[in-house]
Amino acid sequence: MRKLLRRTLPAAAFAALTLGSAFPAAAACPVGEPPRGLRCADVVDGSAAYTTQQGQTPPTVLAEAVLAKQACRKVQYTLQIFDEATSARPMIRLSGTPTTDEAGRPVVRFEHEVLQEAGDETLCVRFVTRLGKRVLDLAPDTGCAELLLDGPPPGRNFR
Repeated sequence: MRKLLRRTLPAAAFAALTLGSAFPAAAACPVGEPPRGLRCADVVDGSAAYTTQQGQTPPTVLAEAVLAKQACRKVQYTLQIFDEATSARPMIRLSGTPTTDEAGRPVVRFEHEVLQEAGDETLCVRFVTRLGKRVLDLAPDTGCAELLLDGPPPGRNFR
């Protein structure tokens, strides 16, 4: 069983997430579209990686969601981490606090250490925005982005 520990994310770690290409989506799930006027709940881009950060253990999930507008106070911003792309339920849900990146874009950042079982080197992630119990947006729009530990380019282009 995986144990997860929460940490804060240094801004420099996200510079590394800007390299790479998109990972395909997997595992179908319902899609929510932000209602008119709630562009703050619209994830327009993002990236994620599953890395040992220069050989350090345990491995860490780094993720960043870019929002269409500055965050809304009542909207919840979450990163869901799945054990596999075919998992029906996330093994962890992380709440994020919106901020602004170096380019002035509204973003939500996440960093999470994952104590894993030997040989288990893939995870799948998805960004979710909610207003109460209502899902406003999912990114990617269907499924989740599969991440390989220290693998090829990180997941990108979450919309």
